[in-house]
Amino acid sequence: MRHHVLIVGRDKEVPGIIRAVGGPDVLMSLICRTSAVAGIPDPESYHRIVAVAHDAAPADWIEFALTIDQLDPVTAVGTFHELEQHHAARIAAALGLPMHDIDIVNAVHDKAVMRERLRAAGVDDTPSAIVRDVTEAQRFAAQHGFPLIAKPVQGAGSTGIARVHSPADLPAALATAGIKSQWSSGEVLLERLLSGPQISVEAVSEANEHVVVGITAKSSSPSHLVELGHVCPAPLDADTTAAVHDLVARTLTALGVTFGVTHTEIVITPEGPRIIETHVRYAGDRIATLVHDVTGVDVRECSARQALGQRVLDDVRAALRREPTRASAIWFAAPDAPGVLRGIEGIDDAARIEGVVEVVPLLSVGDTTSTMRSTFDRGAYVRAIAPTAKEALDTAATAAAKVTFLLAHSHKATEIV
Repeated sequence: MRHHVLIVGRDKEVPGIIRAVGGPDVLMSLICRTSAVAGIPDPESYHRIVAVAHDAAPADWIEFALTIDQLDPVTAVGTFHELEQHHAARIAAALGLPMHDIDIVNAVHDKAVMRERLRAAGVDDTPSAIVRDVTEAQRFAAQHGFPLIAKPVQGAGSTGIARVHSPADLPAALATAGIKSQWSSGEVLLERLLSGPQISVEAVSEANEHVVVGITAKSSSPSHLVELGHVCPAPLDADTTAAVHDLVARTLTALGVTFGVTHTEIVITPEGPRIIETHVRYAGDRIATLVHDVTGVDVRECSARQALGQRVLDDVRAALRREPTRASAIWFAAPDAPGVLRGIEGIDDAARIEGVVEVVPLLSVGDTTSTMRSTFDRGAYVRAIAPTAKEALDTAATAAAKVTFLLAHSHKATEIV
């Protein structure tokens, strides 16, 4: 039977891999928001593209998908980013095809629901609560103490996250976390701040089995909590690594995840690893590339193969039996100032540093810049490979420091490092 994969939501990488893995006989159709059409890479590779208004009802997405299925029967549904996962779950259910069901998607996207599920399963007891005003936040703080963290109940890109060190911080933190966007309803979750090194864990699941592929250490700005760098493998001892593997498996099981690629964020606290959040998708920030550099496992390819109905865990396990011989790191540079971008300098200088394998600008001339509030405010990244995690991270950070942003502000050009 000919494969026809209906991809829900634009993705820059996996559709091309589906084509490479499945061959020229694989049909791909895409259903996405109208705002995503202009950025579709290689649009001619799709058999058809259907654009849906950003405020269309879920039933509209289903009707469009059913129409596509009538024209060419759909054999698989794939989605690779959060924004359209609710639609993908409903479409797959309507077509009777495998996909994370809507309950799993809700549990992963809604951080309050995730916390409740993990507490109920005895996986992670981090205190948390939705708070509607300062009075409710004060009650939570009186019970659980400071420091706390306020975050959108649904969110992305580290947007709206604020630390709370005292009662005086609560009003501003609730205002920051209570933003409304295409990602967020405006609800605020307050929870105990988990202190310690942060890591992310990439895993692949199949038939209720969960295999950790890579563990990456992250560096975040202390002021705005935006991620600035990552390195794989994370420098963890054997006992901590084993505890992380166990925590991820129990988390995914508690949330009902049975297949697919996942990205889980964790803090290594003095009491052991604790969950920040998890996602039923591959990681952003080029973490998938770092993991591939080190382990030989490409979780994006795993996503593509699973969308085609292929089993992947045997190949994943075979690759992981090989001992890593190098480390891979990424570091981001940012304007971190308001203005209009007039140019980026230092790209070639950064690329000439030994160990650097990639230097990529994320902004274009004419883009508006701002102070760092989320991952979307970063301006360039450097990826480096070295024998050890420290060397790789130091190389990436050193090279990123070579990148400067020329901004026009108040009718004057300003150099921002």
